[in-house]
Amino acid sequence: MEFNIQRQGRKWSRAEIEQKYHDLCPEKIELIEGKMFWSDEQRLNMLALLLENVGDGRRREIGRPRTLEAGH
Repeated sequence: MEFNIQRQGRKWSRAEIEQKYHDLCPEKIELIEGKMFWSDEQRLNMLALLLENVGDGRRREIGRPRTLEAGH
């Protein structure tokens, strides 16, 4: 799946809702052995979908900026 993560968040088109939301989002959020969702693939898909909606510019607001910038 190709994602369109931009600096500014955006709404999905109707086609994207069908393609992304219905195909990639699990039916429910589950916590399995201390992690959300069943696999890293599901976690990365959810992260990408959320970044499409809120925008990459907001990503730096979470966590400690110096740690994120250093790549840790």
